Amino acid sequence: MLRRAAPPCYEIQVGLPVPPACGIALGNPEPIALQHLYRAMDVLLEHRELIHKEVFFSVADLLNPEVDLLFFDTTSTYVERDEEDEGLVRYGHSKDGRPDLPQVVIGLAVTKEGIPVRSWVLPGNTQDVKTIEAVKRDLAGWKLSRCVWVADRGMNSEENRRILQTAGGHYILGEKLRDDQEVHKAVLSRKGRYKAVRENLQVKEVIVGEGERRRRFVLVFNPEEAEKDKATREKTISRLESLIEALGDQRGKAHKKSV
Repeated sequence: MLRRAAPPCYEIQVGLPVPPACGIALGNPEPIALQHLYRAMDVLLEHRELIHKEVFFSVADLLNPEVDLLFFDTTSTYVERDEEDEGLVRYGHSKDGRPDLPQVVIGLAVTKEGIPVRSWVLPGNTQDVKTIEAVKRDLAGWKLSRCVWVADRGMNSEENRRILQTAGGHYILGEKLRDDQEVHKAVLSRKGRYKAVRENLQVKEVIVGEGERRRRFVLVFNPEEAEKDKATREKTISRLESLIEALGDQRGKAHKKSV
């Protein structure tokens, strides 16, 4: 039987017996065996929504964390089997480098101090960009709707930005500026000086649009990375020029194949 706020009294280590005192602490006169812990996991899974919320608010009362800024990211972990199932275990983009095995996707939201707020286990074929709506919805009743969400560029889309702004929320999202979107062209063409914030980091703020539809961009420039990119470009151009020169006076099929 589970009781609220029961004190922890052991670490779960497979193969080791559970101290009999734990049964008494949890309100059970009989000793607890390892099988009881495994069976209890089904009960915890069934009531995970309530447990997540109760644990968060208990931690919030104890540690008083600042939740004005929430960081969210995902990872994946694979399963040693050959087939998918109809639930969570699915083939998808593997962050473990094992696309040959099915997997699950794990999401975690933490405060800026690194205190976990809530975790999610999602089907293995879930794309990062598809996770935001579920995360925002699940935390709607946790008094966290007006916080600032921080996520990487894999979560960035027009729909996700709209979702994160509902109920007074805000966002800080990574974004690629190398595509052909008009807004990106406007951002990169805007004049202004960068401000050095670290030895190898410079930033520039650019605001595009007006009113509620305006977007604020913070361009990040790393001089060291810029030198590496320049060297890579020059090396690539030099290699391509050599390949083009090597084509010579070829004609017909040989020329097309070389091109």
